[in-house]
Amino acid sequence: MGSWGVKLNQNDFAEDIRAQYKNKLSEGISNEVATNELIADYEGILDDIDDGPNFWFILADQQWRLGRLLPIVKEQALLWIEKGGDLELWYAESQELGDARKKVLEDLKVQISSPQPEVKKYRKKDIVFAPGKLVMCLLIH
Repeated sequence: MGSWGVKLNQNDFAEDIRAQYKNKLSEGISNEVATNELIADYEGILDDIDDGPNFWFILADQQWRLGRLLPIVKEQALLWIEKGGDLELWYAESQELGDARKKVLEDLKVQISSPQPEVKKYRKKDIVFAPGKLVMCLLIH
């Protein structure tokens, strides 16, 4: 995983999870189905000390921000935070990085334990066929 900082979204894996989740929503897939599909897609890495915690952290953060945090995602994120998540990897780099990442995870714990914002509408991609052209439109549903 390419990482350029301790924040949740400062790595390639986070970008992938966020983009895939948002793409599923934009296809009109429900939050529950999108989540289940992502869990199935990443089943092989969910116990990995590096990517497993990050999967749950990123998904919990993204769902919370959209007012769509599912209980299973919240539970898994909180469980990984309690277990220390990926802190061992950060502390192996330096005390400063470990402490910074610990603060990020503490902030995430507070965030996802607080009331969510209202559900945000998400743009659904609709494909419109025009004679001789393929046009993609974003409609708010």
